[in-house]
Amino acid sequence: MILHGLFGFSRIIYWDYFNGVREFFEKQGFRVLSPTVPAASTIDVQAASLAKQLEHESGPLHLIGHSMGGLYARRYISHCGGDRKVKTLTTLSTPHHGSAAADHICNSISFYRLFKAIHNLTSNHMKNFNEQTPDSPNVCYRSYSAQRPLN
Repeated sequence: MILHGLFGFSRIIYWDYFNGVREFFEKQGFRVLSPTVPAASTIDVQAASLAKQLEHESGPLHLIGHSMGGLYARRYISHCGGDRKVKTLTTLSTPHHGSAAADHICNSISFYRLFKAIHNLTSNHMKNFNEQTPDSPNVCYRSYSAQRPLN
């Protein structure tokens, strides 16, 4: 299962958010789901939406979450019963400790402050989120990110 991040989508016309990823896994014999959750909503709302879409999936599920997708996947596992279905969660560039960009946006005059999701990505919010969202012992967690020098 592949999960989009902030302002994400599964597909718009011919453009796929996870270009080539679905095909890669399908060629290996996997069934790939790419649910759509409210793109700029809170982590809680996104996790609840994911839970509703997966209520008839029996598992085991392997989730891959990009950016905010990793956060609502964690919430789904810890607070929406996903720990009974999910075997693995792999997060890609997920801001587990918050986003400096979200901190800046929420402390400035910016149009993006209007989106509740941005407030969920601040360092302070993520500190609380991490305290309230423990890892499940039934799930194998992996997290990948990258850093590029600015010069």
